[in-house]
Amino acid sequence: MASRRSHIDGVNLLSRLLPDPASVRLETWSLEPAPASITVTLRSRPHQTRCPLCGKRSKRTHSRYERTLADLPWGEHAITIKLGVRRMFCDSALCERHIFTERLPGVAAPWAKVSKVSPAKQVE
Repeated sequence: MASRRSHIDGVNLLSRLLPDPASVRLETWSLEPAPASITVTLRSRPHQTRCPLCGKRSKRTHSRYERTLADLPWGEHAITIKLGVRRMFCDSALCERHIFTERLPGVAAPWAKVSKVSPAKQVE
């Protein structure tokens, strides 16, 4: 039982270190000893999102895809974040963009290859 409890505490701690827990949730994580690395899989939380071009709210999901981001190392461990995001339909007849990718501003900028650094992870 003690081993199970420490695993649960470890997952809770890991969840607190992740970017913007309001918009993403932890799916899986793995730790590799050599080379020292941690891979974290996050998925966007379902919510209405706005088209970046016209601003209309969208509820309809077109598809999902996975982005791969790098993050600041945690000690000696290199960090890779696999981020599952949705492509959405824009239902505005006047909008030129029919399909768009949801934005997660607290996690990563559009097209970014690195995550945004949360203040809790900035160590000087």
